[in-house]
Amino acid sequence: MKKLVVICSLLLWSFYGHSQTSILQNDFEKHRQVGFNISEMINLFIPFKGRIPSGPFGATWRAGRNNKYFNLQIGAQILGDNDDFANIQVGYLKKRPLNDKIIYYTSSNLLLSGGGLNLPGTENDLDGGWGLSFGGGFEYVLAKNVSVATEAFFVVLVGGFDPGIQIVPPVGIFLLGRF
Repeated sequence: MKKLVVICSLLLWSFYGHSQTSILQNDFEKHRQVGFNISEMINLFIPFKGRIPSGPFGATWRAGRNNKYFNLQIGAQILGDNDDFANIQVGYLKKRPLNDKIIYYTSSNLLLSGGGLNLPGTENDLDGGWGLSFGGGFEYVLAKNVSVATEAFFVVLVGGFDPGIQIVPPVGIFLLGRF
């Protein structure tokens, strides 16, 4: 009986130790992530043909526990020409690990858009609106607290000047820091 108790205790202790070193914590400790869109910076070092639109969002902030996060993303560009835009979305994000380095996540958000979504091959106009967005993306863990991510969105604008459905491809690359 003593051997069984010792073996069970060692197994539980090893599971506890492994869960503490995991990238995605399944405990009640709160985690935050802050990220910035680095697509245009990458374009400076790797010259692509012309300017590459970096998507509708420039910064992201996430806070939560148990792989369920509050998601806030904002982005704006004001240069005084037809490419001006301002976007904000607030919602819920859930992460699922595929392996030790790759994480798949989905999000459901409320979206407020003004001036367009800064998509490749389109010119932003002064239309805007509000609606819902559903996202899916991948995050690659570079180190324990640093990762790179990209995300695609399915956007349904229901109010404003130009209601409709839009698909935002994964054009932005985010550098995320976790604390």
